[in-house]
Amino acid sequence: MKKHHWPQPPSVIDLILDPTVEDSFYKSMVLWGTGFVLRTEALTLIALIGISFGVYIPQKSDVNKHPW
Repeated sequence: MKKHHWPQPPSVIDLILDPTVEDSFYKSMVLWGTGFVLRTEALTLIALIGISFGVYIPQKSDVNKHPW
């Protein structure tokens, strides 16, 4: 993780929250089918995740250009 500059705290959070997220996703699929992705809350979260990646990826590429 250090070699590729991956942050460690998100990995720990993932290990803790993974069962909860997987269970919630399964319940959503059972209750709403694939249509739950088109709900306002889900679209908002998808947009926030997209914005986060849109901000993070250019910053990450700048780090690779200047490794100090």
